[in-house]
Amino acid sequence: LRRDRELLRANYHDVFEMLGLGLWVIRFDREGNRHEMVANDTMLHVLGIAGIPDPEECYQFWYSRVNDGYRRYVDESIQTMTRSERPVQLEYSWRHPERGDVLVRCTGMRFQDESGMICLKGYHGIVNDMERPKLVPESCLRDIFEYNAVEK
Repeated sequence: LRRDRELLRANYHDVFEMLGLGLWVIRFDREGNRHEMVANDTMLHVLGIAGIPDPEECYQFWYSRVNDGYRRYVDESIQTMTRSERPVQLEYSWRHPERGDVLVRCTGMRFQDESGMICLKGYHGIVNDMERPKLVPESCLRDIFEYNAVEK
């Protein structure tokens, strides 16, 4: 109980900011005519947005920058989020306004509908900004590749 109270007092904003994980809420009507995204300050920073856009502008800014080759994948992932009761994770290429193409990891899931709109909530981060230690050293990967190439 004491540990829970300490965790609740912790400033998670700092953790999300340092990790570059932005939080978002996407809402859309069932007909697909209206799309909104509400983002916290870290998400706006990660997206490279100055100021606070209205929810429809925010969604358009994000969605219009999903690289064409990933658009169908992102659309299908959003549809999976609307149908599934489990979190859905995806990685896609996105055109950052200052950095150019970046790799994004995003996880979200459906929550209770809000004001008659489907509601998805999740987080978003740029993978390029993270250290990703290799499970197997590069030299081992070369050895495995050479072994498989020679043995066939």
